[in-house]
Amino acid sequence: MQRCKLHRNVIKMLNNLDQSGVEHAILYSDKCESQNQDSILRAVIISFLCNTMSITAVEKKFFESGQSQMECDSIYSAMGILQYVIGKW
Repeated sequence: MQRCKLHRNVIKMLNNLDQSGVEHAILYSDKCESQNQDSILRAVIISFLCNTMSITAVEKKFFESGQSQMECDSIYSAMGILQYVIGKW
């Protein structure tokens, strides 16, 4: 169930970027196995690229393992808390 929400939110974000005229999107993830081995997310992104207006590439980058604190970690944490509080997650 959580994974479906993740996929839906990634597509929402990509759609917003697409409507803004962005041509190249970059997704970041940590070394979490469930994120790296998510074949459904890859299929969803490929399907999105087949129907996009401006985005021609979606690149996925991985953080180095062993890094305990990264700038985006606090952003994702705050977003998760906010979404949980307002009931949209």
